[in-house]
Amino acid sequence: MIVATPPRAPTVVRRVSTTLVDQAASSGANLLMVVAVAQRLAPDTFGAFAIAYAGLVLVLACCRAWLGLPLALSTAADAVERRRLLGGACLLVLAAAPLVVGGIGFALPGVLALVGTATSPSTSLAVAVAAVLACLQDLARYAAVADDRPGRALASDLVWLGGIAVLLVAPIALDERAVMLAWFAVIAASAATGLVLTRPILSLRHASALVERGGGARGGSTVVALLSTGTALALSTLVAATFGAAASGSLLGAGTLLGPVNLLLALLDLAVLGRIVGLPPPHRRHVLVRVLAALWVVQLAWTLVLLALPTAVGEAVLGATWPGAHALVGLVSVEYAVAAAVAVVSLDLKVRDVGGAMVLARIAAGVVVLGGTALLAALAAPLVAVPFAMLAGTVAALAIVLAGVARPPVRIHRRTFEEVAA
Repeated sequence: MIVATPPRAPTVVRRVSTTLVDQAASSGANLLMVVAVAQRLAPDTFGAFAIAYAGLVLVLACCRAWLGLPLALSTAADAVERRRLLGGACLLVLAAAPLVVGGIGFALPGVLALVGTATSPSTSLAVAVAAVLACLQDLARYAAVADDRPGRALASDLVWLGGIAVLLVAPIALDERAVMLAWFAVIAASAATGLVLTRPILSLRHASALVERGGGARGGSTVVALLSTGTALALSTLVAATFGAAASGSLLGAGTLLGPVNLLLALLDLAVLGRIVGLPPPHRRHVLVRVLAALWVVQLAWTLVLLALPTAVGEAVLGATWPGAHALVGLVSVEYAVAAAVAVVSLDLKVRDVGGAMVLARIAAGVVVLGGTALLAALAAPLVAVPFAMLAGTVAALAIVLAGVARPPVRIHRRTFEEVAA
């Protein structure tokens, strides 16, 4: 009998560290990408980009939840089977490409045109095609990590990060077409790098299996992703229709300025969840309170830095979008602080495997945010009031997850465990 030798501790630490660096590189590239585009576009044009980009984020989040999860869980499969699974997932992305391109590239600008908001057709189309490439690149990252080769995922993201760095140092006086072409080329190069390194094998059988087994945790995760990113897309569209396309750009600019806070929230599961699983509830909640306090201190310090930035420095970062983003960043930071509380409290729900409260919180937040923004539009309120609607939605979500934590856990009969084991 041959017993597999587990990897040595230094190897495990190195692989985990590479995965964390890859996540940081991916998030950093996304942050710098928005900065590079904002520097070179007029506020209205950047606002049109912001709306299309919200559509890209929606598509990518759903792709991660529905197709990335099976790849992430394929660690026990052999290399050839995983390549076929990746190939099947890529086929589904390509099959959905006409819907993605039609939705982001044509339908979304058409809806905005109906309400009198002008958008850039070339920008929307470029973002639509880029959304398909971003999905392929992300699936290759998932496959590389599942294959215990996070360095391949990191290589793909470093191509993305390096390309954006080149764009950042390129002359500011690039026109809209040149900027979007350069951005598109960077995403295409990153996706090509990921696919070359992971070598997917196109398989209709695996694509069909992914569709047939699309429920369960995958379906639930996809619904949560759709609710979250769908709310952001609807908010961006509603703000553009009410306050003009530049207003959507200002909101995206404010969120980009708070990008380091977003990165910390994205790393919560990796950095904290595994450490609190085995802790008793009182100790676990004490740790979570300390984590939240640390997040708030970092966020407050970063927000104060942003508010104190001279205008010349701010315009060097976000170009003509800086004044609108700077006017909103303080209020958006308050909403982020409550969102950090939601994320930290949700860690306790994840440990207890209570998913219903998190889904309900997403739904409530979406309804309150969109309803509040629509009410502000009807009252002809200024753009600066929109973050208050966002804050109200996040407070509603916090109340729901806190109620979920306060509810005693359901006692599970021993037979349930036996049935699961069988």
